[in-house]
Amino acid sequence: MVPVLRIYADAGGESHFEDVELSFAEEDFVPPAPPVLITSFEPAISYAFEQVPPGWHGDWHPAPARVLAIYLSGHGDIEATRCRSPSAFPIP
Repeated sequence: MVPVLRIYADAGGESHFEDVELSFAEEDFVPPAPPVLITSFEPAISYAFEQVPPGWHGDWHPAPARVLAIYLSGHGDIEATRCRSPSAFPIP
């Protein structure tokens, strides 16, 4: 299991944090290479990549679409309606 921090909006538009655990299973996904650990597949209609420069800062804003954010390095804060992110940052 891998812990993931999820931020989502409820029906009233209020944002919240939720701890989610991703389950991985060993699968022969890319034979003849050895088996790998992989999650179940999730549906996707479209996607884009975003890259922000060091020091980038954005004022408060709602996400324009559903976002999967993967931070490889750096630090930052994410805010929900009534709280700041738990200890999700900094990333080593």
